[in-house]
Amino acid sequence: MNTIEELVHYCKQVDPLGALLFTGEWGSGKTHLIDNELSEALAPENVIVRVSLFGVNNINALHDAVRRKWVESCFPIANRIIVKQENINNNSGLKKILDALIRLTNPVVGNTADAISSVNLLDMINIKPVYEDLKTHEKRRAILVFDDMERCSIRVSELLGVVNEYCENQHFHTIVVTNMEYLRLTLKNDLRLFNILKGKTISETVSYQPDFENIIHTIITKRSWRDEEYQNFLLKNEELICDIFASKAEVPENKLRKTHNLLILTSGLQSFYRIHHHLKEAGVEDIESYLSCYIPFHLCHNSGFFKNEQFCFECEDEEIEALYPQFDKEKLFSSLRDWILTGDFDKERFQSELKEHIQKN
Repeated sequence: MNTIEELVHYCKQVDPLGALLFTGEWGSGKTHLIDNELSEALAPENVIVRVSLFGVNNINALHDAVRRKWVESCFPIANRIIVKQENINNNSGLKKILDALIRLTNPVVGNTADAISSVNLLDMINIKPVYEDLKTHEKRRAILVFDDMERCSIRVSELLGVVNEYCENQHFHTIVVTNMEYLRLTLKNDLRLFNILKGKTISETVSYQPDFENIIHTIITKRSWRDEEYQNFLLKNEELICDIFASKAEVPENKLRKTHNLLILTSGLQSFYRIHHHLKEAGVEDIESYLSCYIPFHLCHNSGFFKNEQFCFECEDEEIEALYPQFDKEKLFSSLRDWILTGDFDKERFQSELKEHIQKN
């Protein structure tokens, strides 16, 4: 079975023995797959409730996030009411008006107006794995997804305890999304404990194997680029872009391994538009050769790579050449290097270096 079929198979089990661990590289499209392909494959009987763990630092905040996302996904009408109430409570002027209206319309209430208007509706809602749709009155199942596990500030042992609570005790079909390789590197001394707890909480593991060629084609054809000419340039060099990005380059003798982050690739293609524009103005014909230099440097310094099983961002040209055979450091001018590293693009400096390079060759 492919990735979607594996996830759907778990979500349709009557009584899963534990949660499902969905692992893959950062930026490889896991969240997009959950929000789109999986959501579509499970609709309308199931609803995805995806909770980002990024920056969550305590258990109470996590439970609040789950409750809020459950209401937002399963009862959007109630969610709109809660949001309006929060907006009123956060605005002292509106809150005073609401309190006055309560007293005016119901004098019996008297000094209890403050208590009535300050009730947190979100705290009064009990979430459950199966609920009734308000419009159709049909039963729906909420599939709970914990995203970005490796970016959560809660200790992994406590986090897995929460996952177990929702999965085993509250009977939610639960998916935990993470970059397992990076998680293992960061856990260090807690790795043994994690493996023990994982065995008690996680019943299945699915490793994401994305179809990068299809995804890159979709990125090029579906995104809005600055102009049609640049999009046509990307389409013309789609095979080259796929070859640069998607190959599973590993250099055992140097203990190097590349990563595959689609977000970083897309940002690199967006920023290269400026280079493409200046190269066209200068009459350069082999613009794709400059792309072959720019993208590998951009990827290594922004999405990182593995060296001696350690995650790194700073790399030498020789290491980039080993991971990306297309890389030609002669066409990656110092102005472009500084732009990627600092975010400061010096147009005059780049044009001067380009002119010198053309004259030299």
